[in-house]
Amino acid sequence: MFLIYNNYLTFGDIKAMDEKFLNLEIRKFLKNFGITSQREIEIKIREALNNGSISENENLEVEANLNIGKINLTHKITGNIKLN
Repeated sequence: MFLIYNNYLTFGDIKAMDEKFLNLEIRKFLKNFGITSQREIEIKIREALNNGSISENENLEVEANLNIGKINLTHKITGNIKLN
């Protein structure tokens, strides 16, 4: 059983981590991922529109994969980006 005490996640008598610190670190990573991913998507969409490989009325299928090898985490997110 785990408990949160003074912002630390604990398992019995073992202090495992500072929950606030962990939360902030995860949020920093996700913010960076979101900002840089959006920029890259926008660049590639503009390139594809300019060279004619997609039209302004496209509905693009999107897949993002998150992997953290050390903790054996794989998380897949799918969705769509409508251009118009």
